[in-house]
Amino acid sequence: MPNVVGANYDDAKKALEDLGLKVTKTDDKSGAAAENTVTAQSIAEGTAVSPGTTIELAVAKDPGGGPDGADTDGTSTDGTLVDGG
Repeated sequence: MPNVVGANYDDAKKALEDLGLKVTKTDDKSGAAAENTVTAQSIAEGTAVSPGTTIELAVAKDPGGGPDGADTDGTSTDGTLVDGG
């Protein structure tokens, strides 16, 4: 298993899929990394894996805080709808 932490999600996903792995994504809204950057992976670097194995990648996402506390999808940072969203 290669280390993809710090890589752009799209690049990491392609590299892992090219190795025959399945990739799932979770949002990391900590604000600790640039958006769309892989911040963690569920299988450690150097671990032997078989084709078809699923790896979960945590990916930095803007934590929100747009106008009136709205995220870009029209919800507040706690997931509730905001007027106009």
